[in-house]
Amino acid sequence: MRCNSKMTGLMDIISLKKLALLGAHNKPLEISSVEFASHIDTSPQTAARKLKCLEDEMLIKRQILHSGQLISITKNGLAALHKEHNDYRAIFS
Repeated sequence: MRCNSKMTGLMDIISLKKLALLGAHNKPLEISSVEFASHIDTSPQTAARKLKCLEDEMLIKRQILHSGQLISITKNGLAALHKEHNDYRAIFS
C-alpha cells in the first residue's frame, strides 16, 4: 500500500472516520491492529499499514504500546473529516 501525502484517499477517510466513531477525535484511543481490522473489515496487516499511512500523512498521532497503540486524530485529520462532512452537506442540501 502506497501512502499519498498530497491527497487523502477514500480508504484513508473511511479509516479516519472509523477512528473518530471510536472516539479518537476526543481522546487517545487504545486499539490493536487486530481490533481495528475488525472495524474496517480488513486483515490486521492491512489495518496496520492504513494506520501507518494515516500517521505518515499527519492525520493521526500514534504511540506504540506493548498491547497495541494509542491513536489520536490530529488537527489535519479533523480538517479532512470536516471537508468530507461539508461535501456530504453540499450533496444532500
